[in-house]
Amino acid sequence: MKIEQLEQIERQLRPEGWIALMAALLVLTLLGAYLYLLRPSLATYGELSRAWSPDALAGTEARAISAETETRALELEVSELGDRLHGGSSSQPIEQMESYVIGQLDRLTAERGIQLVSVSPGEVGELLMFDELPFDVDVAGPYFALHDWLGAVEDELRPLVVKSFEMTPNGRSSGVSMRLRLVAYRTRDA
Repeated sequence: MKIEQLEQIERQLRPEGWIALMAALLVLTLLGAYLYLLRPSLATYGELSRAWSPDALAGTEARAISAETETRALELEVSELGDRLHGGSSSQPIEQMESYVIGQLDRLTAERGIQLVSVSPGEVGELLMFDELPFDVDVAGPYFALHDWLGAVEDELRPLVVKSFEMTPNGRSSGVSMRLRLVAYRTRDA
């Protein structure tokens, strides 16, 4: 029955109908080939040509330079952190560290116009992986100059910690006297 129906349809179709049917099949075949074969290839080609364009390569080069700059900044930060950990005196033997710290304290007091009354180093102790060198320091001068001096001491003599301090008004002037216990640290392997 199916063959008979096809033959009947064939007899009813005119040659123009066959041409239209063949043209429709050809258009559908070409459309399918474009959508499934040619279009993905063209999209891939477009992406590759954009990726290798001079503008894209310049952007890649800029990102590489940015990454290199960021790497240098991180290396500098690591170096600064190492300096903060080891301090300016870490390369010196513990015996020379006393004179280094006292010299720096003297220089910083002279720069800020305050008086270094006395400095006496204490016994070297150990704390974890650090040698601990305490200093009892007496200074006198205006309050704000002492505040500035203490900040400079902490910045320049890293790692140095203020363990204790006592501040009293200076009876003969408008300044104050300050007694501190500063502790300088040095890594034992330095």
